[in-house]
Amino acid sequence: MTFHEFVEEHLHSSTHLSRRHVHPKLLYMFELAGMDAVFTRASGAHLWTEDGRKFLDLLSGGGVHFIGRNHPQVRAALRDVLDMDLPNLSVANASVLGGLLAERLISLAGPQFKKVVFANSGTEATEICVRFTRQATGRRRYLYLDGAFHGRTYAAISLCGFDEMKITADPLMPTCTPLPRNDIDALRRELSYGDVAAFVVEAVQGMTCEVVSAEYLREAQQLCAQYGTALVMDEVQTGLGRLGHWFGCHGAGVQPDMLTVSKALSGGQAPVSAVLLTQDIYDRVYAAFKSGPIYISTFAENNLAMAAGLATLDVLEDLDAPNRARDLSDKFRSGLKDLADRYDVIDRITGQGLIIGVVFKKSANLALRVQQTLMGIGDPGAFAAAVHIDLHRRGILVQIPGFNLNMIKLLPPVTLTDDDVRLFLREFEEVLAAYRRPTSGPVVAMAGGVTRHVLNEARTKLQARLPAPDGDLKKDQKKTARVQEHSDYQGALSLDCDVCVVGSGPAGTMLARRLAIAGLDVVVVEAGAAMRQRDRGAEAGEMFTRWFWDGGMRTTRGNVVIPTLQARCLGGGSVVNSGICMRAPDFVFQKWATEHGVDGVTSAEMSRHYDAVEKFLGVRPVQADVQGRRNELFRDGAEALGYQVEPLRRNEHDCRGSGQCIVGCPTGAKQSMDRRGIPELLQAGGRVYTSVHVDRLLRQGNRVRGVGGAAIDPTTGRRTHRVRVNARCTVLAAGAFASPQILQRSGHSADALGRNVRMHPGLMVMGIFDEDISPWNGATQGFHVTGFLEEGIKLESIWATPSILGMMHPGIGEGFVRSLADYAHVATWTVWVNGQDSVGHVRARPRGAASLRYDVGAGDVRRMQEGAARLAEMFAAAGARSVVPGMHGLAPRYDAAEAADAIRAAHLAAQDFRVVANHVFGSTAMGADPQRHVTDSWGAVYGLENVYVCDTGLFPSSPSANPMLTAMALADRQADMLERQYGR
Repeated sequence: MTFHEFVEEHLHSSTHLSRRHVHPKLLYMFELAGMDAVFTRASGAHLWTEDGRKFLDLLSGGGVHFIGRNHPQVRAALRDVLDMDLPNLSVANASVLGGLLAERLISLAGPQFKKVVFANSGTEATEICVRFTRQATGRRRYLYLDGAFHGRTYAAISLCGFDEMKITADPLMPTCTPLPRNDIDALRRELSYGDVAAFVVEAVQGMTCEVVSAEYLREAQQLCAQYGTALVMDEVQTGLGRLGHWFGCHGAGVQPDMLTVSKALSGGQAPVSAVLLTQDIYDRVYAAFKSGPIYISTFAENNLAMAAGLATLDVLEDLDAPNRARDLSDKFRSGLKDLADRYDVIDRITGQGLIIGVVFKKSANLALRVQQTLMGIGDPGAFAAAVHIDLHRRGILVQIPGFNLNMIKLLPPVTLTDDDVRLFLREFEEVLAAYRRPTSGPVVAMAGGVTRHVLNEARTKLQARLPAPDGDLKKDQKKTARVQEHSDYQGALSLDCDVCVVGSGPAGTMLARRLAIAGLDVVVVEAGAAMRQRDRGAEAGEMFTRWFWDGGMRTTRGNVVIPTLQARCLGGGSVVNSGICMRAPDFVFQKWATEHGVDGVTSAEMSRHYDAVEKFLGVRPVQADVQGRRNELFRDGAEALGYQVEPLRRNEHDCRGSGQCIVGCPTGAKQSMDRRGIPELLQAGGRVYTSVHVDRLLRQGNRVRGVGGAAIDPTTGRRTHRVRVNARCTVLAAGAFASPQILQRSGHSADALGRNVRMHPGLMVMGIFDEDISPWNGATQGFHVTGFLEEGIKLESIWATPSILGMMHPGIGEGFVRSLADYAHVATWTVWVNGQDSVGHVRARPRGAASLRYDVGAGDVRRMQEGAARLAEMFAAAGARSVVPGMHGLAPRYDAAEAADAIRAAHLAAQDFRVVANHVFGSTAMGADPQRHVTDSWGAVYGLENVYVCDTGLFPSSPSANPMLTAMALADRQADMLERQYGR
């Protein structure tokens, strides 16, 4: 029996054998979709089944059949090589055919390339580029774009812009950084660190069909040259004429340092790839070459592969492939544009040349829209899948290019005829037209298998949200509900939910709890770990290192360096703040409405939300028996001067006045979110994952599908597992510094994003009394003066551990020690101001760091100065002996009666104060103008879908109150809206 006869005999059993021995799950998927045709013949742009059915191939085997299938010129070359008895794979000798192919590739690609390295596939070519650029630059970091795809081997998949493809590949190369497409500022920022070996980029992304702009690529080349980074162009899919130029870099006017080519080079017959590199890269890679090769591959220059490559180039040149590709592209795109004008399910046409993407959206046709919505529950790309299947039934092969992409992709061969283009456009229109008919549509068209598959998946997800038959959650769920910690993660996390809340601070937890109680499937991810009771009340240095961002050393740049503490733990700032629950005054909401167009946030509307939050938290005034003498003296001084003073209200139960709020309540009295909020969330069926750092949003165009990030070992700080959360709705409650960074890292470039950072700059003044007041006894903060809020000034009593307040004591060495002798007689009070004349910004930097700037304005300097003077007057009225202002340019200590005048008379600048500011807001401000504001009045981010902000970043200006309660009240209001929009 000849080999030909052997194959003919077994063609009919190919599916059976593959199901048994090769990939049964893949074949099962094809069967579900009704795409289990067995092709037995191929020629040019067509395939035939064994029963003679003809298919137009617009998939081209993923791009390898650019010159069509079984091209006679390539087949003849392969036969000739086999008949020539040439030595093959001799290892010790140079390949004649390899040299010829290298010469041809260099002549096409450009004179900057001097050397070629051969491999067997595109992903191997990527691996070579990674290895060579490491060797050439001595660096280890790589940059790639969101939505990129460069192969499936270790280094290549590490450079993939789809988290779904990485889930089973952990641990990946740890030094690969994704960048937003066409964001040159992000590229410049990353390159400026001087540690990037290579930037790997496609001219048109093979998975998303999105074009990387020529302007971006040209600037990228300049920046890479400036910072000593290699520019690598991945032309595996775009090269050899497909984009209307021999290579994509030609169309962009770019000369990369390395270029990869594969797919079309094979002629669809023999595996082959090539890496073209400059002489400089080659010399640096082989500078230390002595005896062994840096790269070699057993099959890389085999005769069949080289012959296929040479013959394919002959065919492409004979066809004038770039010009033919442009002509075909124009015909496809003209016809598709006409269809888009008539069928509103087509959102846009993407790609370039003969890489064509058709992106879909929901139709205005009610019947079709309902079907699209139903299908989208199970899979965001289900509508595209229906189109894909219907085209297959009509004899047209196209592709669904990537995860959760509601689009089809065309990779037509360059040998296509004009009649072939017209056939596709006609069949595509008939598919779209059928979806408008009431008796048809994508769900009906998908028929039996796939319909059941998608709807069953959707039903499973919906049923998971329903309560148990008794109207409550299952008892075993209640028993096992607990916070998930890093030690629970055994590998990559991939989660699905209705709502993903990023951050477990006061606002995020309030929102998540409300939505979970309403029956939505809620996942909360928190960057920090859960603080145990034994961890609370520890020494401040240890607490800051473990439970605050940047080890408690976070500061802002600007005209004065300002320490600012943001918690990084389950419960967020509620765990380490003083628990102050203060309502914003009415004039704040009036200002937000008149100056920022904030709609519906009035005192009357907010009152019911304040009531709900206060009731849930058990808010009450600081009890008299835990005030302590330090706080009582604050009250006495204020009353003596006729100031409006009142006890602070806090979320606590049975406070014992330990004065250690800032290091975590050691008695458990404070009702922080980890104690009051998270347990109720879990009880309602919500899920909480700690030690999960969110890097960016998962976007499909402007639609947000969830978040991606990594689990962080809380001990070492190392990224250990990839995390993906798929969500119908994403809520950023990560804080006024972190939430804008997530948006920035996700490619959102709104003008106002991160630019309106506002704070409550403040300072502390110390008073020394004759009496022993034992300041460590009593509530951390007990009273406040609220009569100056419209002036922008608030006065409070305060306490912290000696390691924190010690910086206020004057002197150094023996002088400092002597000042500590008064410690039992010291009271510390504070002033903060509304910051209306000060502004800053926050910008994302690599590896989770942030660039924070804040400049204190002259008006706020005057307010702090006046507030400090009023505190000095209060100290004098309360009977203090002396006052320590803690300001540069003033004496270390004044008699109490003289201190206020001295403070008022001084000519002070921001640099003269020891400014602190822990209240941060405004970075994602809500308002009516998308140019000035980041979100609308409900926290919905302008320019994106299904993503909201729920933290103090929403405040467009100072709330003139400690911000926690207002943030939680806004979250309670937001929960009403999200429940209506996303609830069952």
